[in-house]
Amino acid sequence: MPVLSDQEIARHAANAGWSGNDLETAVAVALAESGGDPDLLGDVRLQTDTWGPSVGLWQIRSINAGHGNQFDQQHRNEAANHDPATNAANAHAIYEQAGGWRPWTVHRTGAYQQYLDRARRAVEANRQAPAPTEPASGQQSGAAGGGNGMSAQLSELFGALPKLLQSGDRLGKVGQAAQQTAARSGAFGEVPGSSTAQQANQRNAQRHSAHANQARGRIDRIGQDVDSSGRQYERQDLDKSQEQQGQRIQIDNAYDAYQNYA
Repeated sequence: MPVLSDQEIARHAANAGWSGNDLETAVAVALAESGGDPDLLGDVRLQTDTWGPSVGLWQIRSINAGHGNQFDQQHRNEAANHDPATNAANAHAIYEQAGGWRPWTVHRTGAYQQYLDRARRAVEANRQAPAPTEPASGQQSGAAGGGNGMSAQLSELFGALPKLLQSGDRLGKVGQAAQQTAARSGAFGEVPGSSTAQQANQRNAQRHSAHANQARGRIDRIGQDVDSSGRQYERQDLDKSQEQQGQRIQIDNAYDAYQNYA
């Protein structure tokens, strides 16, 4: 997986639950720990029978099968933490369980501070990202006086639908998995702090389930609109090209939403 941009890291951190100054700190910690590389393995020389390498954006120390408590097994799986969204969610759960940034060496040493300016810019850029705009009134994306432009764009629309619907299916699975995690009770055992850890895990799972289900709903609605509009366009003149361009923008934005939440 390619190295993530600062803004992509900031989106994952925000979706995981960080906000305000903690969101900026979370981005800076990730940059200091991994440089934005979701596949980075660290602490490989510190591996033991119990502990594996540190993994991903926030360099979560993995734990080997059969070791640790239920919280560790839930949040420190090596393979799962290569996924940026999962790594962010697990890092936030570990942050909440610890009551702060103590588990991250770069925070204890202050090394994260050199990345704070980049983190602030990334968070601010995401905050100010413009909403998609409709084409100007009277603007046509198809070629005037002919059907080639309309036909080409219709082909693009229908070609994009499988990708959009596949994304919706994957988001549905993400939402179901998160709901199952949120509903699971008694998974943390009777150990000190287990109640707090379980509550934090359930809040995190519920939040991701809501995000995934909302994005899935948007994708389903847009997919239905695209399909319906496309069939209608086949029976109409070129004066519908402006509306069709708006549908293309919606597809792109819907797929971006899948990338953020899935």
